[in-house]
Amino acid sequence: MMKKFVVMTAVLTSLAAGAETFQVSPGNDSFGKAAKNWKTGDTILLAPGEYPDILRCGSKEQPCYGGLTLRAAIPGTVVFRGDRNAPEFEDCGGGVWKARWKGIPETVFERDTMSTYKYCGTLSEVRFSSGTWSYDAKNSTLYVRTTDSAAPDRHFLTVGVTPNSCISLYCFPKGKGVRDVLMEGFIITGYYSRIKFADQRLPFSLKSVPWGLVISHTEKNVIVRDVTAFLNGLGIGFCSGSAGGVIENCRAFGNRNPYNHSGSGIGIYDGSKDCVIRDCFGADNNMDNDIFLYGGLIGPKTVFARNRAFGTIRVKTTKDKGFAVTDCIAKNYSHLTHPRHLKNSTAFDSFADGKLYTGANLLMKYEKKLSADQVYADPKNFDCRLQSGVPADVAKRAPASAEKNKVYFVKQSGQDSSDGRSVKTAFGTLKKAQEVLSKSGADLYITGPIKGDLTLKGLKNATIRGRGAFPASIDGTVTLEDCENVLLERLMPSAIVVRSGKQITVSQSTAPIQAENSAGIRLTHNHFTSAELKDCKDFFVTACVFDKKQVSGGDGWSDYNAYAELVPADEKHSFQAKAEQGENGTFRNAWKFDGRAIDGMPVGPFRRQFRDVEFKIDPPRIHSLSPKSGVITLSANLPFRGDLYWGADKKCANRIVLENTSCTHHIGIDGLQPGQQYYFRFRLSSYPAQCFSNAELKKKPEVLVCRSKVQTFSTPKMYQETKEYFVSPEGSDSAAGTESQPFATISHAVLQLQPGDTLTIRGGTYAETVNVPVSGTEERPITIRGAKGEKVRLCAGLGGPLADGFRVINVSNLIFEDLYLIGHGAAEDGFTSVPMQLVNTKNIIVRRLLVGGALHKIRAEKSQFVLIEDCVFSYGHEGVEAFSTSVTIRNCVFAVGGVNQITLRNWGGEKCVLENCIIFDMLNMKAANAIVHVHDIAAFTERNNCFYTRLDSSNKRIYGWNFNGKKLATKTDSGMSKFPYLGRAEHSYGDYLKLTGREASSFFANPGIKVFPDFRIKYKDLAAFHKTGGKRNEHFSWEENAYSKKVGGETFSNYLPTNPEVIKRGCGPRINR
Repeated sequence: MMKKFVVMTAVLTSLAAGAETFQVSPGNDSFGKAAKNWKTGDTILLAPGEYPDILRCGSKEQPCYGGLTLRAAIPGTVVFRGDRNAPEFEDCGGGVWKARWKGIPETVFERDTMSTYKYCGTLSEVRFSSGTWSYDAKNSTLYVRTTDSAAPDRHFLTVGVTPNSCISLYCFPKGKGVRDVLMEGFIITGYYSRIKFADQRLPFSLKSVPWGLVISHTEKNVIVRDVTAFLNGLGIGFCSGSAGGVIENCRAFGNRNPYNHSGSGIGIYDGSKDCVIRDCFGADNNMDNDIFLYGGLIGPKTVFARNRAFGTIRVKTTKDKGFAVTDCIAKNYSHLTHPRHLKNSTAFDSFADGKLYTGANLLMKYEKKLSADQVYADPKNFDCRLQSGVPADVAKRAPASAEKNKVYFVKQSGQDSSDGRSVKTAFGTLKKAQEVLSKSGADLYITGPIKGDLTLKGLKNATIRGRGAFPASIDGTVTLEDCENVLLERLMPSAIVVRSGKQITVSQSTAPIQAENSAGIRLTHNHFTSAELKDCKDFFVTACVFDKKQVSGGDGWSDYNAYAELVPADEKHSFQAKAEQGENGTFRNAWKFDGRAIDGMPVGPFRRQFRDVEFKIDPPRIHSLSPKSGVITLSANLPFRGDLYWGADKKCANRIVLENTSCTHHIGIDGLQPGQQYYFRFRLSSYPAQCFSNAELKKKPEVLVCRSKVQTFSTPKMYQETKEYFVSPEGSDSAAGTESQPFATISHAVLQLQPGDTLTIRGGTYAETVNVPVSGTEERPITIRGAKGEKVRLCAGLGGPLADGFRVINVSNLIFEDLYLIGHGAAEDGFTSVPMQLVNTKNIIVRRLLVGGALHKIRAEKSQFVLIEDCVFSYGHEGVEAFSTSVTIRNCVFAVGGVNQITLRNWGGEKCVLENCIIFDMLNMKAANAIVHVHDIAAFTERNNCFYTRLDSSNKRIYGWNFNGKKLATKTDSGMSKFPYLGRAEHSYGDYLKLTGREASSFFANPGIKVFPDFRIKYKDLAAFHKTGGKRNEHFSWEENAYSKKVGGETFSNYLPTNPEVIKRGCGPRINR
């Protein structure tokens, strides 16, 4: 029986007299009217249901000063949705599925795995990568490949349709900020934008991304409580120097975006004076940043306490002495700058410089004599209350808990003569545990299986939980009589009986249940083989699986459940599905229930576990064979990495390491002989992600491995005649690829190439990521080039970002010329967007590329003999990066950079050369950073480079490094990290010469390029820069970008120097376009 909606009258006591309460409900425009017409002091009260709406208030012209209460009448029954359920799909082969969909989607969400699919410009890229989508606007067709390449109906897919923040209150104060706001008790999902969310009212770091809920410039009494945000661009947060704000008891899952990687789940941007984030929980958010503080000054009254994260708690602040992260539990922490910033917290994994934080924290990877299971009440479920008997020096470092009850333990192998206060001294019977609980309020952890009944009468304020990942099996009945405020969680008894109870919660349990004459009973995430609720008032039932259910008398709210039999007519969002029960209460058909609860969690019990997936490898494909080279393509349903072994005999003595993780690997092999047979085999590994599920796992799937038998291929005796292929936006992939009948996509064209061939790309825009699947040879390299005199642009499609431009992985002997790679996205989920990515390659030439608007420009890893010349790298977060790669960079222009311009991590002493380049300083807020970072400066050669800096040349840091040969550099900053991001030593050019014993060859001058004639802001020295403090953020936007819009930043000639000295010395690109 569904309880009628009753208006709750409680409001903030500070609200103005005469305030109005808007009672709104879904399915009409009542919320829209309230969102437009509310005034200071008003309340918007939300009836249960789904709202496809936004609430947006504030601009520079009309700031929002707050005074609003927005709350669910029944907490946990309201969801704001910026998405819609996906349509039915049909199979089109190769792991790709299609469906009719009107209008360009913002993205596709896979709710059961908390995944946001990546956009692909072409269908061929969808076939290459899992967890992707593409859209054919002409035919209104949506294409997807799920994260495990399974059919979409094995997942719960939704489609994002709302490119805005759900709830956003903005204020641009002059002495006044947002006040008296309460947001409480609802859920937000599906708010995402495929293009940059260009909201100019927000700071630069936020204006590109939709949030679930965001409030800027909080001043006083702003509270966000019991709000869940999942699968949005960003989760829940404050920004712009907030004060007096509280985020508490909130949750964030799977919030990701391609534009902003500084935060994602729950957090504060741009400083905080006295804000609070406490008792919050996060998982699966962007870059694993579940809970965060990012940038600005953090005042000593800011509280960051008792938060939990399955991923990372990220704290990037200035070195504020009064602030600390306290009593938190996480997998790890990042960007900490001093031991005082982390106190009484726990990490279950190692993290950068973690050993330095062990003095005041309990970091389990560094505790050699202790395990989390010995110390904490239930570490699997983040209950870090201490067991008894923990050494005093350990206890003083452990996090405090908001739960103050004593904890007792019981297990079949325990002893009733023990004190029951630890797993080691656990009780042996439920009868003994019952005696202790009856005498005083306490919490009990049960390790199953165990026999006996547990009958509790008059118990108040207690919890009885199963310990560990699975519910505790109890051969007996759990009975509560006249009990109040009791939680039963992760239990699997013979039956659960509740009589005359108040505020009883049953969660994550599997059993028959009988409840009668009880008030406020709460049933969530259970599997009830039978359920009978008799004369129960104000019940709350959601996310439960019912084999049978009977309700008589009483009232309450019930929805988002699964029924083996008929679904009650008044439960609009419940569905029919019968659970196939496995061991430990798991489901053999969990895919029918995962992700389908109102808050994005599974319906029924669940836990954090590895995904239930199979690893399937397609038969290898041998192609692009020549007398001296060939390519082996391996494809699978899951992303994988591993090793390919090959040779002239069955021993396969040569090894190629597949460094990156992908569903498809093109592996080039060279150094072969004509007309000879070769052998190969492979060993591949896939690492399934973790998710929230109740799936039965018959084996531990942390690593899935596939090994092949030895197979063969043979090289031809002679080369084929070299060819030139053509691509044009007006072409067709079914054409011949000739000049008169060109292909339409670069991705299709590169599949045709053989050693010595040339691909000429005609002018136009190509919205695609190109995975290069072919290798040339040293004497016959493959050339991919833009047509002479034409502008070939590889850039984002549908207004959204591309994951990468060219991916050149495990293939070699390639030349890239005359291309424009513009406007790729930013970091997403640990995978950095790069216009050109080179991994495990050799003999690569990159010539006359103009790269702009990307996070990184060119990224090379474990490659040999990379030459980058006559290129332009224009505005972006970082520049060229080379990891364990021998690289020469010559005659290039590096216009205004973000964090730095060039990073050369030559960990193995690889030779790196930088010569004849024009290199600009950073954007204004990063002017203190070194421009070039080299791991080993002894293996680095620089000559005849022109530097143009916004600081005086004698004060500007040009080079940062860690080693000079075998000598460790002396640190120049006070940070803790042994190897800081920009190097232990950051020095001016003059100091670099003295410390390395080299002679000057480079110089400082304004090169006079048209696109960027001068810096708008300059400083005499670092002291002058630091004095500007937060004001330097006023010029956060790329200065270069402002100029490029006026003079055409996508033209090579606009980056050529006009300064006669620079021209005479031969710096910059050797072209005239």
